[in-house]
Amino acid sequence: MGRYLDIIRQIEEAHKQTGQDKGPVQWQSYPVGGLSLVPGNWIAWQGADGTERSGVVDFFHTDADGIVWAFCTPPEGRWCAVNTKHCTKSEPA
Repeated sequence: MGRYLDIIRQIEEAHKQTGQDKGPVQWQSYPVGGLSLVPGNWIAWQGADGTERSGVVDFFHTDADGIVWAFCTPPEGRWCAVNTKHCTKSEPA
């Protein structure tokens, strides 16, 4: 959980330093499965146990290898990071 919060804090601090702290953070959108995803969208993916999972996107992070991760909150309230290559746009669970 600590790393997740660190990323959020870094984004918020960068937002303040650019003088854009008067409004909401302008999050980037990413193409996933031919669609453009933005934070607030629901996504679905297959869990390691084979069950379909879903959650709402909080933000995206591109790692050093260029992989885009969607950090999201599933309905049960925990958080997770999903490689966007393995998700689709969804409807609320």
